[in-house]
Amino acid sequence: MKVLSFAATVSLLCGAAYAQTPLAAADLDGDGRVSLAEFSRSENAAMLKRLDADGDGRISRQEMKPVADREPEGSDRQGRLDRMWARSDLDGDGFLNAAELDAAAKRRFDRRDRDKDGWLSASELASQSRARARP
Repeated sequence: MKVLSFAATVSLLCGAAYAQTPLAAADLDGDGRVSLAEFSRSENAAMLKRLDADGDGRISRQEMKPVADREPEGSDRQGRLDRMWARSDLDGDGFLNAAELDAAAKRRFDRRDRDKDGWLSASELASQSRARARP
């Protein structure tokens, strides 16, 4: 009985640990890998939740400013924001809409898909998380 109880506890802990991994967050169908559609849906939802202050479903240049502000002190924060905005606001209307967020997600997906198989693995997603954590 103790063995079963221990096995159940380990299983729960492993499940909780998996639920906190980048793969689990983006693997919406639970198949152990992340497609472009899953990545885009997951990333865009997180970006809108984090940056869309007025809740209108799009991101203004002003709402994007906190991303540039994460840059180290003394760096070219305004230049970084200008470059991000030029790459992302494809129609020049001053907002990032769903199509523009999808295009940006595709660029990030393609950079992370190192083996170019059209899927992101746990290790490819983990390298993304490590890169974001760097100062």
